[in-house]
Amino acid sequence: FVTWLYRARANLRAFGARHLRYTRNWTVLGFLIPVVNLVRPYQVVREIWQASDPRPTDPAGWVLVKPPRLVKAWWGTFVAFVAFKLFAWWMRSSAPHDLVRLEIARSVELLGDLMAAVSVTLVYFVVDRITDAQQAKWERLDPPLPS
Repeated sequence: FVTWLYRARANLRAFGARHLRYTRNWTVLGFLIPVVNLVRPYQVVREIWQASDPRPTDPAGWVLVKPPRLVKAWWGTFVAFVAFKLFAWWMRSSAPHDLVRLEIARSVELLGDLMAAVSVTLVYFVVDRITDAQQAKWERLDPPLPS
């Protein structure tokens, strides 16, 4: 996903998008830097979504494109996945011999797994729609030669 994201961000320059806030490096670093990784990947994907939209013709017109709820839903489920997993880990490690607590931790971890499944499903649609938008943008910029 991060490799695809990096390439999708690199495409924006070729499409002529200007005044982008996040560089290609943020597509990788955004996931790696603690605390920053709670918001930066979402911001990068949102910007890529907006700048990939084929409708604006102005190089800076992408800022007026409203990202869909799909991007927020993907990121929300991803953050929920991480939160549930961390909470379950904390519960297991803070009382390793308390069977009730371990059972609750297992349930919390299961919720985390569910959030991961939903997040992966949503990111599939995010990737699909951004890829389609970039393809349409490319076709708009490079019209076919007349026969």
